[in-house]
Amino acid sequence: NKYECDQINFDFYIRYKTLDLWARYQDFQLRVRNAIIKRQSLDLIMAGFNGVRRAETSDRSSNPMLQDVAVGWLQKYRNEAPARVMSKVTDEEGHTTSEVIRVGKGGDYASLDALVMDATNNLIEPWYQEDPDLVVIVGRQLLADKYFPIVN
Repeated sequence: NKYECDQINFDFYIRYKTLDLWARYQDFQLRVRNAIIKRQSLDLIMAGFNGVRRAETSDRSSNPMLQDVAVGWLQKYRNEAPARVMSKVTDEEGHTTSEVIRVGKGGDYASLDALVMDATNNLIEPWYQEDPDLVVIVGRQLLADKYFPIVN
């Protein structure tokens, strides 16, 4: 369970049209700085969720989700605490019943909420289970699958 500190270089660009537009404002440097900080932060989050390895030189075209920038948070769990990662469905004896976790009608879980409850009750330490600051981060598509039937 060691952490390493590695340098990450960021590439960033602003379209000339945008620079030209911003040049007329007193806070030009602040706008540029904020745009750079925002892009760096978004890239760190993307690498944190999607990173699986650290390449000597990353390749954005082959790894658009920044998979080769660093070992991300989720991959660190996969590598060092696989028992805390839900990657398949098992029965009470530990036998795999499904290699893919399905949510919805005919799935392994009736709803996304049921999956979250199962993960909370079985994958995290008991002292964190009741934490009022506990949050679930899900992708846009999962959220759309959950809420689209309600709003449609």
